[in-house]
Amino acid sequence: MDEQVDDTTTAMRPAAMSGDRLVVETHRPRSGVVVLLVSGDLVAETAATLERLLSETLASGSRGRRVAVDLSGVTTITAPGLDVLLEAQERLDAEGGRLELLAPSSPVILLLHEAAAS
Repeated sequence: MDEQVDDTTTAMRPAAMSGDRLVVETHRPRSGVVVLLVSGDLVAETAATLERLLSETLASGSRGRRVAVDLSGVTTITAPGLDVLLEAQERLDAEGGRLELLAPSSPVILLLHEAAAS
């Protein structure tokens, strides 16, 4: 039986640019699984917020861990946001964990296609 863990954290960081905001909610629905719900603008000015939360999550032991990032609420994403996700994937891969991107929004899909084509 999976252990239900009630641990939700929300981080909100207003960005330097007017209108840019990133909200990240962290959920641990069961042992070994972390879900990050990301919404807003994942751009240069806000990517550090997601990077910090991912680093904290991975520092708490990522061997065999599954980290799912729900990107359905991302309204804008640029290369720095994608870089944060790629770095987390590399670290999890090296430690036997897994990063999953859930429900990527249209802007995320577009950037992923552009990155794959280049």
